[in-house]
Amino acid sequence: MKRSIHTAMFLALILGGCKRDDLNLDALTTNPFDADYNGPAIFSKVGERTVPYTLGGITYHRLELDVRVNTGLLPAGAGYGVSYRAPGVSAAVVVPAAELVDDLFTLNILQVTSGQNYCAEVKLTNNGGSGGGNALCGTAE
Repeated sequence: MKRSIHTAMFLALILGGCKRDDLNLDALTTNPFDADYNGPAIFSKVGERTVPYTLGGITYHRLELDVRVNTGLLPAGAGYGVSYRAPGVSAAVVVPAAELVDDLFTLNILQVTSGQNYCAEVKLTNNGGSGGGNALCGTAE
């Protein structure tokens, strides 16, 4: 009798146990370190200015965007880096971790023309990989 009760309980546990749904990998887009991240903006512009600089005796202008990293989106204690690129204007730039003071850094776009709008794709980096990001734009003065 005890054996049949134990067997019935065992079968009930197996047949009525928790059902796990299949994991949909395409729906997992909330990790900012994933390249297909699809959540709130990781980066926000907090200031911009156009600054002259001289190279080889010629004066040019660069657009500087002050950028804040929304570290509230990152796992606690996560180490991160940043890279950015202004398509058609500049090559990729890696921001050293030492320059990420208080989760702020300055993004530079060189040789800009007054009145023109410029955008850069900014991305999180970690262990040599590139994660999520968003575009930031500014207008040269």
